[in-house]
Amino acid sequence: MEKQLLRFEEEETKGKTKKFRVYSTHSDDFLGNIHWRSGWRCYVMSYDGEIDMSLSCNKELNDFMEKLEQERKLNLMDAPCLVCQKKEEVDSGMCEDCLKEANKHLKIKNISTPNPKGMGIQNAKLI
Repeated sequence: MEKQLLRFEEEETKGKTKKFRVYSTHSDDFLGNIHWRSGWRCYVMSYDGEIDMSLSCNKELNDFMEKLEQERKLNLMDAPCLVCQKKEEVDSGMCEDCLKEANKHLKIKNISTPNPKGMGIQNAKLI
């Protein structure tokens, strides 16, 4: 069994997503926070100051964040559709039938390249 290099402490939150404080198990230093970044639709680590992390620390952090993502997806898939309340795999908040119906009414044209930061699409026009 590998020695744990990081300690994750969950913070109490009122929202749906989890937040964690991350500490070094060696020095007990606070390293940063793991939180949900809604614009990126994933968990991220915000570091506190000048932090040096080895490959094994980064792997442990990555494994922990991947586990959070998997738990979140399982929770979403277990939730009912926001439109019809039908229980089935729902990652976008809507079941496949409701998503298809919504897409009939939403048409996008003149889509350009992804924006410079690589998050989403810029210059899309709804018609």
